[in-house]
Amino acid sequence: MIWAIFRFLLFPLLVPFKHPSQAQRLRRMLEFLGGNWVKLGQALALRFDLLPPEICRELLAIQNETETADYQVIRQIVTDQLGRPPEELFARFDTHPFAITSTGQLHEAITRDGDRLVFKIQTAAVRETFKVDSRLMRLIAIVFNWLNLLPPGSVRKLVSDFIKIRKAEIDFNAAEHNSRRMSALASEDAWEVNARVRSEFTTSQVMAWEFIDGIPVVDLVNAVRISDQPYLHELSNRGYDLSKIAHHIYRNALNQIFRDGIYHADVSPAGLLVLPDNVIAYVDFVVVGRMTDDRLDNLRY
Repeated sequence: MIWAIFRFLLFPLLVPFKHPSQAQRLRRMLEFLGGNWVKLGQALALRFDLLPPEICRELLAIQNETETADYQVIRQIVTDQLGRPPEELFARFDTHPFAITSTGQLHEAITRDGDRLVFKIQTAAVRETFKVDSRLMRLIAIVFNWLNLLPPGSVRKLVSDFIKIRKAEIDFNAAEHNSRRMSALASEDAWEVNARVRSEFTTSQVMAWEFIDGIPVVDLVNAVRISDQPYLHELSNRGYDLSKIAHHIYRNALNQIFRDGIYHADVSPAGLLVLPDNVIAYVDFVVVGRMTDDRLDNLRY
């Protein structure tokens, strides 16, 4: 707790700036603090109803650099959670992660039966850091409320909602339940595929799902941002259409909300893959929203 407060208060001294705007200072501070603060910044980026537009636009560019946990730590977590070490459970378990998220790092594995899986593994530090950051966020919300910098109670409610969502996000058992529900609802959908979670390898800290070989939407976003024409031209020659991809993402989101009443509440480009025929695959179920029956009826009406 003390270290978190220390980092928060001394940030302006530790990171030099050359006349940054208020929005840039906020983004860089949240990036510096990392983890839960980056996720909070991503949530704030969508609150154009609460924050000035220039701050929201700046927070849309927020980036998270998460440190990799040592493999021996990962191996011990798998052993503790699944009862046996990875080398005994699987034909292959990659020691180096291929991606890192705020809730865990991703490793590829192959079962004894030859199934290719993705493992998300969460260290104890993720939960401990969440507890500390949650306390500090609540204190900061009280200060903002006292200073009347924003509408009364708005910051406190936003932080409270964020902490509630984040708490659910770090529980992989909830994600496993979400994946089964969404897979069933979209089982006959031509444009939506949901990764199948392997419950026998899933606990509160370890989550495994079938490997889906697709193009990460984040790669497409980055290619468009830097105008990587050779890469985009190659995709076009292979039948990938950016307009159709965007259309299918929007279509799926509307179907999930209006048809199913259960939907991805924190869709990230890193959690979406594009398959042949511009089908969208979903491989992240840690944050899912649910509509009450009354709310769903009202929306449909």
